[in-house]
Order: sequence, then structure tokens, then C-alpha cells
Amino acid sequence: MVSATYVAETQTNVVDGGFNNREIDVLRDMLNEWTGLRTEFVGSFTFDDDRFLTVPIIIPQGEPNENELENLARYLLSGGFVMAEQFDFEGFWTEALEKYGGLVKGRDFYTERLRENHPIFTAYFDLGDGVAQGASRFNDPYYWNAVKGLFVEGRLVAVPRANSGIGGYLGFAAERDATRILQFAVNTVIYALTQEGSMTQRLMQIVH
Repeated sequence: MVSATYVAETQTNVVDGGFNNREIDVLRDMLNEWTGLRTEFVGSFTFDDDRFLTVPIIIPQGEPNENELENLARYLLSGGFVMAEQFDFEGFWTEALEKYGGLVKGRDFYTERLRENHPIFTAYFDLGDGVAQGASRFNDPYYWNAVKGLFVEGRLVAVPRANSGIGGYLGFAAERDATRILQFAVNTVIYALTQEGSMTQRLMQIVH
């Protein structure tokens, strides 16, 4: 069984970068219908919850506090994957990885724009030149077909989720094309579960 969750105390709307239950339900249903995976969203909890370290993919809302940064670093180093609100990865990301992960920025972890031929764009649907056309946020060219990823020890551990810097599921925001945006979200989940070093891969190795 594949699980994904979001860490949240409050719920906001798509336009300001938030994530709502309807979108989560749609993403779950599309994964089940399109890919044959049995996907379950296990609910809402905080970064310091013990369950946090057992979920292959999280969809967080808000930022971890100082006491939760260690758990975030452990999660990223243990094969976890984040569909993030942020379109860049500074601030608490750097603090968590440097302070609690013992990593060096620029050597052990870094942020860079994903190449157009990155396998996340063909993990399930072939998206051709990357992110869905028409998914730019507020018509800002900076967001057009651009996805920044956070890499830790060579593994992609986080990308912006589709309504934060890429677009809105179901075309809720700015009349965006929903289909390819949702396809990118599905691709992200598939890629996160199957890439080398993912939590799912590590668990399968233990079982075998």
C-alpha cells in the first residue's frame, strides 16, 4: 500500500499556495485509476509525529519549528520525498540539513532547475518538454516550465507541488490547464516511489 499525507494545522485555498482536501482526493483517485497503485492518504499530522518517518511522500503545509527540524533532516536522509509549498529551498531546509543532517550546502545538498529530460517528466506520463503549458503562476515567466528540485546526496528529495509555482490541480487557479498539471503530480509520486534510495525501495530491500 502506498501512502502520502500532508502536514498541516490549517487549510487554505489553491490560489495562495495552500492545499485542500478536494485536491488530495482527486490526486489519490487519479493515482488509483491511472496507475493501478493502491494509494491512501493517511491524514494530517505534524513534523514531530512518529508516523512522519514512515510515509514515503509528504505534502506539507507550513514550516517545521525548531524542534521539528531534526525530524525533517532524518526524513530526507532516510529516503523520504516532499511535494513542497516552496519553489526554492532555502531557510529551514538549509538549517535542517546543515544543523541536524551534518551536511554541507553546495557539496552534500543543493537546489537546481530540473533538466527538460529529467526522468520525473516521463515517470508515467510523457510530458515532453516538462511542466504543463499554461501552468505559469500569475503569468510570471520565471515559473514557465521551470521546476527547481532539492537534491540531497545526489537524490532528488523535493520539488514544488503542482499548485505552488507550477499550477493548480483541476485548473482551480487562473483557468490553468488541469490535465497535464495533474499528470505532473502523478509523475512526481511515481518517480518519488521508484527512484534509487527512496523509502519504498529501502523497505522492499529489507523485506527481501
